[in-house]
Amino acid sequence: MEHSHLILREHAFTWITTLPQSKIFHVSDLYRYLRVSFPKECKRAGEALGGPNDTYSAQFAIRDARNRGLLRHVKRGYWERT
Repeated sequence: MEHSHLILREHAFTWITTLPQSKIFHVSDLYRYLRVSFPKECKRAGEALGGPNDTYSAQFAIRDARNRGLLRHVKRGYWERT
């Protein structure tokens, strides 16, 4: 069973936690980070989930960070590190 999406999710969460407080970012910044830094994992995750789903991992990392009180939604696609 392929676990690339879980690896990407953990890397995405780590990226979020390293941002300075009050930093505002767009989800595309996170997608870009994953695609540039982990191209093999992104490809494997897409194959395992039936498409290019590195975005799936990033979205779940954002949800995890929000649930832990690390992010605040600013507006569509934008998040602030709290």
